[in-house]
Amino acid sequence: MKIYFDKLYSYDRLQEPAGIALPFKEGELKSADRIAITQNGKKCMVQPKVTSKHADGSIRYLYVDFLADIPANKGAVLEFEKETDGKYEGKGVSERTHEGGSSGGAEEEKE
Repeated sequence: MKIYFDKLYSYDRLQEPAGIALPFKEGELKSADRIAITQNGKKCMVQPKVTSKHADGSIRYLYVDFLADIPANKGAVLEFEKETDGKYEGKGVSERTHEGGSSGGAEEEKE
């Protein structure tokens, strides 16, 4: 799924905070732990949050905060990808672990 940004500013906007809400059909996405937003083939930092689930427990709505690089005087195109797209199957995309074993520790991404 493509994410489009129009021309925003006359200067480069590196690591620009952005967010998007995404709807999913029942059974389409089971977990938010293995998603990615990519720009020019490079993964962006993401912070997904499930906001609603279907009766079968799959995700109905997912809100994703992310950091995008938006060039000066140009638009940008990013891509939302999920594990079932095949690219990231078994590669641990956005798989989060907590340091020190507590849920309040800092999150780090594993590949």
